[in-house]
This record gives sequence, structure tokens and C-alpha cells, in this order.
Amino acid sequence: MRSLPDATEQLEACEPQAWVAGTVVGAYRVLGKLGSGGMSHVYDAERLRTGQRVALKVPHRSGLRSTARTLREARVAMGISSEHVARVLEVELDPSGDPFIVMARLEGQTLAERLQEVGSLHWREATELIMQACAGVAAIHECGLIHRDLKPSNLFLERAEGGARVKVIDLGIALPALQHRTASASGTELVGTVAYAAPEQLRAAAEVGPSADIWSLGVSLHQLLTGALPFEGSSIAEVMLSILEGRRCRAREVVAAVPEELQSVLDECLRPTPTLRPASAEDLARNLGRVLEGQVVGDEFRTGRNFRIRLRGRLFVLVWVGMPTVEDIELILQAAADAHARVGAQLVELVLAPPGLGEPAVWDHMSRRMPLLKQHFERFYAVVDAKGIGLNLLQRAMELVAAGVQVRFRIGARSTILPLVSASEGIPVSELEQLLQVSK
Repeated sequence: MRSLPDATEQLEACEPQAWVAGTVVGAYRVLGKLGSGGMSHVYDAERLRTGQRVALKVPHRSGLRSTARTLREARVAMGISSEHVARVLEVELDPSGDPFIVMARLEGQTLAERLQEVGSLHWREATELIMQACAGVAAIHECGLIHRDLKPSNLFLERAEGGARVKVIDLGIALPALQHRTASASGTELVGTVAYAAPEQLRAAAEVGPSADIWSLGVSLHQLLTGALPFEGSSIAEVMLSILEGRRCRAREVVAAVPEELQSVLDECLRPTPTLRPASAEDLARNLGRVLEGQVVGDEFRTGRNFRIRLRGRLFVLVWVGMPTVEDIELILQAAADAHARVGAQLVELVLAPPGLGEPAVWDHMSRRMPLLKQHFERFYAVVDAKGIGLNLLQRAMELVAAGVQVRFRIGARSTILPLVSASEGIPVSELEQLLQVSK
């Protein structure tokens, strides 16, 4: 009589999805199947020597691409240190030589599973969960990577001491940000789940930056708030078209209890132009935090890498914390339009306070956009610290004055700038001081 095959022979003879409780693979014993996804199966298992509970992530067998993806995910995850990113312990090979990932065993459920149970979440809970996800995404970006497939099913709500904790999972398609690749290396292949993909991801899947992850977090937040997706369609093609054309439903149209301040943050995340979205996952988390604290109106209204905007009633105050860029000007214009719509009337003042007027190209761009600014403001002026700044600064300031901007200067008492401008423009120093509202 032929003896029954042992566990190793069973393993070699079947696909990973057929692993059953008791199957031994490497240093681990399979206890059962936790679930399956589009690219892998996940098993509950224990380490033979120690009894440590782990999860084994086994990709569908599809040749070299599957192997490369598995190894890449392991390398990516093992290089990230964050309590909000699922921890990879090691990579093992099955008897066929195919790799599988050994991960820390998580107790809990994905946000997609939670949505299936409750339909939608209260706006405060949804905001807190996405804030935690931002911490994991920030850690991924800090390593120079983008996730490219953020969605509720890849955000795991772990039961932990002190409360639930969100962990980002499934880094298999994470790649270096804006890395140049040829089409044969999937440069034209759509990666990620279409409903959560940013417009630039649909157009050129490999050529996306961290802002694509910000978009996906925005879509996920909308879904947590409403139980539905912002971009809909009866087919994948229709969903893609909705995203590319910007046709979406706003969360407040579905759930009136969503605060307008939270809707504004969502609108920022889902802007078609990547540079007009929150500059980083940290910035998004800060904006969400201000919503929870009730500090959006009357305090910081928008943030960017180089500026902060405060909205106090109809007063729109812009404060520079770095040198202006052309991208900053576009962000400010969008913020002005959002603020204008919010207060329902023209804003009273725009205050510009840059640490110098920056590169000429920036102000050339601002001059071209000045008509748009005038649509939103009754009056606006610049407060400029001219200490240590040369002749070019005042010449640029004169251009702002000519464009209708009130310019207020703070200038060193011993500065020789005004006499130089006086000689160049043929305007007495006293008139310049009055024109520029100089305070020494």
C-alpha cells in the first residue's frame, strides 16, 4: 500500500491557496486561511520553535513578476519604522523556490470590513482614522516611496492597548517616487485600484508622486464619511472618465453633518492638479487635526511648504515662511477662491508678507494673475521686510504699487536702498517713503 504523502509533498503538489491547517512550510505551521485578495492569499500560522503567531502572505503564482513584487514589498516594508505601517518579519521560500512574506499577526479588521458592518462612520471617527493613516503614509514617503494603492481595504484597524490603531498594509506596488521607467517596466500599466487612483495615475501609472497617495486618502475619507465613492460609474471605463473629467459627488451632498471645514480639506485632496493638493501627508494630517479642534475658520485656513493662510471673517492673511514659488501663487489663488466662496462676499484684504520678493519669475507670474486676485479682494497690500535686500526688491515693489497693491515696507534706518531708487527713478526719497509707507 502506498503511504500518504507528508506535508512537504502536499505543499509541492498544490497551489498556495490549497494550503490547509497543519501544512508545514519552512519554519512555520499553517493554522488556517485568513483571506484572499487580487494578488495574494494570507494565512494564519505559527512558528514551529516558539509558537509565535504570524501571518503568511503568499502571492498568486504568476512567474517572475510575482516573485519580484513579493521581494520588493518585503524590502520596502522592512525599511520602514512606524507603528502605522504593517511590520514584515522576514521573507521565506517555499519548497518550489517561490517567496512568501512573514508578517506580524494583526488582530482586527480592515476599514473596508468595518464599512461593510456599519455603512458609514461619524465624521469625527473617520477623520481620526485617516489622520492615523497619514502617519503611516508619511513614513512611506520619508523613505522615498509612494504606496499607489491606498484604500480602505489596505488600511487595517488593529485592536491595540489604548484603542484601535490604523496600519497601512500591502506595499507590493510601492515604488520610488517619480522614478523613470520604460514601458516594459510597467510605465504604461495602470497600477492600483481605479476608483482610488489620481488622474495622473490613470494617465501614466508609473510617473506619479506622493500627491497621488494624498488623492487616494481623500477618496478613502469620502468613502468612510458616506459609504460610497466620490467618482462613480457603471463600468471601470466610466469611473476612469469621471475621475479624469472631475465629475464627483461632494460628501456634504450625501451627509449634511459633514462640517464645511472638513469638506474643504477633502476638496483640496481631490484637486486634479497634484501641486494644488496638500503638500504632504503631514500637512494633510495637520489640516484634519485643525478640523477636529474646530480651528479652521478664524485660524489657519490653508498651509503650504512656504506659506500659511489665516482667514478671520473677511480678512485673508497670507504669511510667508519660505521663499515664494510659482506653485505657491497658484495654491494661494485657489485658497482665495475657496475663501471667497465661503464668506459669500469679496474678501477685504490680502496681506503679503514674503521674506523678500523671491525670483523675478515668481512675480512676473503673480503680475499675470493679478486680475484674478482683484476678483476676490476689495483691497490688498504687501508688508515687506527690506532689510538686507537690494535694489531689485524695491523695483519689484514699485511694479506691485503700479498694479494697485498697497505696499508697506519695514526698512533698516541706515539702508542706502531708497537713495538708489530715488536716483534711478527720479523720485525724491520723501515721496518714496510716503508711497511705500516705509517704517524704519
